[in-house]
Amino acid sequence: ISHNKFRNLPSFITQLTQLTHLHLIRTHLESLPYDIGQLTQLRELVANDNALTSIPTSLSNLSQLESLRLDENRIRAIDIDWSPLQNLTSLDLSRNLNRHLPASLYRLEHLRELNINNNPIRSWESGPAQLTALQTFRAEIDAWNKFPLFLAHSPNLKELSLSQNSAFKTLPDWLFDLPKLRVLSLGLAPGIALPNRVLQLQQLRSLSLRVSDDLPVIYELSQLEELHLDLGWSRAVSISTKLGQLRKLKTFKVMVKN
Repeated sequence: ISHNKFRNLPSFITQLTQLTHLHLIRTHLESLPYDIGQLTQLRELVANDNALTSIPTSLSNLSQLESLRLDENRIRAIDIDWSPLQNLTSLDLSRNLNRHLPASLYRLEHLRELNINNNPIRSWESGPAQLTALQTFRAEIDAWNKFPLFLAHSPNLKELSLSQNSAFKTLPDWLFDLPKLRVLSLGLAPGIALPNRVLQLQQLRSLSLRVSDDLPVIYELSQLEELHLDLGWSRAVSISTKLGQLRKLKTFKVMVKN
C-alpha cells in the first residue's frame, strides 16, 4: 500500500495476522499503531520516507522480522527493547532525528546490516555487545570523536563507514584485527597518523579518509582499488609519486576546500 496518502494506518491492516511483508513507503504516515505488534508473522516491514516521529514498543513483538526499514522519517528515539528481534538481519534507521543508541540494539546476534547514517547521535549505552554477524555498519554522523565500543566484537565486518567529518584522535587496536574488512571510511583529527597496523587489513579494497597530514602508509596498501582523500582546508598534504605503487587502483578522488 505504498505511495498512498494517509496519516494513520488503516485499522484492518493489523487484523491481517498472517501478513509476512508490509510496505508503507511514502504514505505520509505520522505514526505506527500499537496494534502493529499483532502482525507476529511479519518478516519485512518497510516504512521509509514518511513522517514517523516514534516507534511503538509493540514492535518488539515482531520476533519473525528479518528486515526493517524506517529511514527518512523524523524518529527522535528508538528506545524500544530490540532483544526479542533475533531474526533481524537488516536494519535501516538512517536520516532520522535520533540522538541515542540503546544497549538492546547490540544484542541482535544475527544482524548483518546496520545503517544509522544522518542521525544526530551523540551517545550510546554501554553494555555487552553481541553483533557477531554484523557485516556492514554505516554511521555517517558528524562530530564523532571516539569509536563505538559495541563494534569491538564484530569479527565479520566487511564495511565500516564512519563520517569523514568525524575527528578520531585514537584508533582502537581491534580495528586492525578485522580479517574481512573491505571498505573503511573515517576522519582523523589533525596530527593523528594512520598506523602501520593498517597493513594487516589484507582484504581492504576501498579506503576513504579525511586527513590533514601526510599518511605515507597509504602507498603501501597495494591491494587498494578505491582511494578517496578529503584534505579539507589543509595545505600540508601532498600527493606522492608513490601513488603509482597502487597498481590495482581503479578509482582515486581528492577533495580540497578552496
